[in-house]
Amino acid sequence: MKLIDFPVIHELSDYTSAINEVISILSEIDGIISIYQIGNTGTPGISDIDLIAVFDNNVNYLFNPLESLSPEYSYLFKHNIYGTNKTTFENGFKYTYFHNYNLLHGKNIIPLTESRGNYDSFLKKQIALEYLIRSYVSLSIELEYKMIKLRSLFLHAKGMLYDIDYLNITDPGFIESLNSLLYIRDNWFTNTFSHKTLESTIFNFFDELKSTLESALNHYGLYFPPSKSINISKNISFKSCESLGYRKQGFVLPFHYFAPSNFSIKLLNRLCGFVFLIPNVQSNPPAYINDYFAFSINSRYYNLNCLSYFLPFTMSMF
Repeated sequence: MKLIDFPVIHELSDYTSAINEVISILSEIDGIISIYQIGNTGTPGISDIDLIAVFDNNVNYLFNPLESLSPEYSYLFKHNIYGTNKTTFENGFKYTYFHNYNLLHGKNIIPLTESRGNYDSFLKKQIALEYLIRSYVSLSIELEYKMIKLRSLFLHAKGMLYDIDYLNITDPGFIESLNSLLYIRDNWFTNTFSHKTLESTIFNFFDELKSTLESALNHYGLYFPPSKSINISKNISFKSCESLGYRKQGFVLPFHYFAPSNFSIKLLNRLCGFVFLIPNVQSNPPAYINDYFAFSINSRYYNLNCLSYFLPFTMSMF
């Protein structure tokens, strides 16, 4: 197994400079209303920057605001900026659980109340299960390719602390394996960890993640959106099944031997397909779940047409 995507040390001031540069770009766009940062920079060099840009409802902006960043600053943005219009942003608080909003530019238009009603805890469980599934999917595929994106894994692991809370996970094996991974994350720039230690920690974490996810799915159940085909990318689809697992389609070339890199993973994604098998998929979703899926689908459709270089304002993987 080869490790790639190693964290690179950065100072907190690098994050501030990168954010200021992006704000200067976004603030020049006609129709920009607000720019928020979400989350925090807990571990400089590993943490990424999450920004949300909110526009007037009639804005159509089809350019990438991160395109002109230097490689040093681009590293700090693990993904594109979230972007949406004012109406979707205000409605989205019923269906999202982003944390620690910090207004960086413009008007504060966060609703005073989130109005989720009595379905709050149920929606949290759906979102938490989706997040764990995404992490399981990513790690399963990387293990098949024998290339692990280390910084991405650290970021996923940190996000799971919310899922533990939302799903009331108390399994000591999973919590211990997650804490072992987070310990490495928190001490990455001050301690030295052998390849053997990293490999054994990752394999153990994967086994515990799969076991815990399967137990949570069987306990709570998961809803799929109303569609005959459930795909989250061109090479990843989902199917209801009795037990958690996946089927691989295609041939994995041994890029890990001679060219381990993010580019190699992207190439293998073109050559291989995966069908992930999900147990205890529920039928007849309640109204709030249908609304949650509809909000996500509409957000993706809007961005595809009007804000194509921005991530849609949704937490759903569907």
